[in-house]
Amino acid sequence: MATVAELMQRSHAACDEWVARVKAAAGDWPRAAREQASLRRALERHIALEEDVLFPAFEKHSGMYHAGPTRVMPIEHGQLRSLLDVLASATRDRDVRRYLRIADVLSALDREHSTREDRIVYAMIDAALGARAVELIACGALARAV
Repeated sequence: MATVAELMQRSHAACDEWVARVKAAAGDWPRAAREQASLRRALERHIALEEDVLFPAFEKHSGMYHAGPTRVMPIEHGQLRSLLDVLASATRDRDVRRYLRIADVLSALDREHSTREDRIVYAMIDAALGARAVELIACGALARAV
């Protein structure tokens, strides 16, 4: 059976691919807007599974409601969302230099954030919740698909 780390790392890999597509679309404004919309959808699905399903279950099990990694990750999620907003602004303004700068920052933050989740947060969730965490992912993903 797959672990939370394995399942969520696949989701990170998909988001990383969208980030690369966003960067590659610089200057092709219709394509850039489409790629950003796709990235935002993928990112929001991923974040929702974490913030609405996995993190609360982990916090309940561990008692880490006010401290710990599940308190930091949502802050970084907000930063990623903000960068997507700024990128959309650069797209509307057709500002290639700004677009590329923001895309680079987005890519770096995404990489750093994913690494912390992959190495720390998911391992803690797997250790605390075991197979129950994978069931939660399946239920959360199914609920969003309906």
